[in-house]
Amino acid sequence: MLSKKDAETLERLAGSGFLQKWEGLRRKFDSGEKITVANTGQYSSGKSTLFNALLGRVDNERFQTGAIPTTKSGDRERFSDNIDLMDTPGIDANLADDAEAFRMLMESDIIIMTHNVKTGMLNRAEYDWLKKIADGIGSESISDRLIFVSTWIDEIQEESDQQKLRDEIQRQISEIVSGKQIAYYEVSAKRYYTAVKKGNANLERASRIPELREGLTGRAKLYGASLQALRKKELSMLCSESWDALRSLRNEKDGEISRRKKRIRERHDSEFETWRGIKNRFESMRQNVFSKLHTIRQHFDSSSDYQSYERRVYDI
Repeated sequence: MLSKKDAETLERLAGSGFLQKWEGLRRKFDSGEKITVANTGQYSSGKSTLFNALLGRVDNERFQTGAIPTTKSGDRERFSDNIDLMDTPGIDANLADDAEAFRMLMESDIIIMTHNVKTGMLNRAEYDWLKKIADGIGSESISDRLIFVSTWIDEIQEESDQQKLRDEIQRQISEIVSGKQIAYYEVSAKRYYTAVKKGNANLERASRIPELREGLTGRAKLYGASLQALRKKELSMLCSESWDALRSLRNEKDGEISRRKKRIRERHDSEFETWRGIKNRFESMRQNVFSKLHTIRQHFDSSSDYQSYERRVYDI
């Protein structure tokens, strides 16, 4: 497992949330056989309310809800024998909360992305966040680990409007996850709360909370059956991703060095040619001088008449 110091270095060099990914994976291995299900979404998406409904906590909320962001750190509650629910900070509030939320998601085994359909299709912040999650999970594991839940479905009265919005949201999801099959649910916590208080079984089923609870339990059991193998696979994928990021960074730096060398050569080529011309001229003059000295030496050695030699020298 990559140390925190090395993960910090990787994050500084390559970015892409590598520190949160490695820290999350380390904590996941430390958790043993326990499966963590984390929620995520904007603070108005009803993610904490959804977890309270899954737990059946209608009269006394286990996870705090409100009109303003309330969750600041991962709050856990036991869902079943080996499954914990973890409430995470709402996204797009501030960078620190987003970074902490992403680290918690990388620590979790199954992620529930919630979206308030009263706001329409996914906005830019939700779209980018889901894309970041998908990239963090990896295409090979995303179908096993990601669940998408549309909340407040009771607020859309017309079936035609529901279908139109459903189609658009699912198109966005498919675009983000490159066509991978993602579990999709539509629920109404409001109907569920009303149904439990009134003891109305039909309304409870209409809320689709029991359907989501059953689906989540089944998904967790399947995931738990091959838990260690899946985590080792995740480790292998993260190692490959980290190596690819470093290799890409190295290639980028090598390319920049080559481009700088080329610019330097081009900038100094004209100067180099000028100095080479000067050097060649001096070399030619040097050879000419040596040639004349050689001629003088030959005349001096072959003549006994110095005066005659002197006249010849001045004639040269």
